[in-house]
Amino acid sequence: MTEKLSFTLIENSFCFLESAIKYSKEKERRDWKYAILNLANALELMMKAVLEKEHWSLVFESIDSASREKIIKGNFQSVNFETSINRLENIVNFKLSARDLTYLKKIRDIRNKITHFSFEINIEETKSIVARGLGVFIKLYKKIDTYKNADDILHFINSELIEFEKYVKLRLAEIKDDLRASKRPDKIFHSCPLCLQNTIIINTNFDELFCKFCGAEFSYNDVANYSEGNGGSCPECENGRLAFVVYNSEEGEFICTKCGFKSDYSYNVQCTSCQNTYWDENGNDDYLCESCYKSNYD
Repeated sequence: MTEKLSFTLIENSFCFLESAIKYSKEKERRDWKYAILNLANALELMMKAVLEKEHWSLVFESIDSASREKIIKGNFQSVNFETSINRLENIVNFKLSARDLTYLKKIRDIRNKITHFSFEINIEETKSIVARGLGVFIKLYKKIDTYKNADDILHFINSELIEFEKYVKLRLAEIKDDLRASKRPDKIFHSCPLCLQNTIIINTNFDELFCKFCGAEFSYNDVANYSEGNGGSCPECENGRLAFVVYNSEEGEFICTKCGFKSDYSYNVQCTSCQNTYWDENGNDDYLCESCYKSNYD
């Protein structure tokens, strides 16, 4: 008799999670690559498991094409990341926090980069990301909580999460005094775009941003590019850049990643004469910077 390997969505998700934890404990640096890849797969499958519990058709990207036969054969396009998030919120009524969504998107982006491009992994950053990912996995699993060994599984995941959190807390304790003594940007930019810890400071020696947790360095422009929109140079300080920060689906503002200057709009425009960018809240029709305006009209 031919042996078969069979997993439910939940079982398959846990299989990847266990592999992620296993690789995170290995000594070789390259094993962290597999830790992230497996964690990403575990989270994606657990999101699908939550959708499947609501209704099996929700695991199809196009619900109109859903059929039991396609599920059995595995011949269909499953729901993608963005659609999964939308259905979790709008159909299942399971709303992930803004931070949880940030963690999920971060893990997805790292997985995509590893899978499709060259990549570089910061080990400190990765440890932080795995800890965040395990926390989100627990929240997703609790939405289902029908597995026969639910208590044992949650105990296992929580035990692993505690180990990662111990590391994170120890690292944060080590840099606590340095953080307090350091100059920091506006609080909206305290979170590192890579490790997601609130450990960004201003490195005054090089006039750039630096993460005390994972050691990543960022120009002010880099951080603006991580936002919802780069608004160009700050009119109040040298080298600062305006990042568009969204507070909800309707409101947002531009904030300087260096000095914290705020504006509802970016008034940066390009001078039609010298091509340099300048700040123009009055919106003159000539689009000339002050220097060129004086040269033309004085």
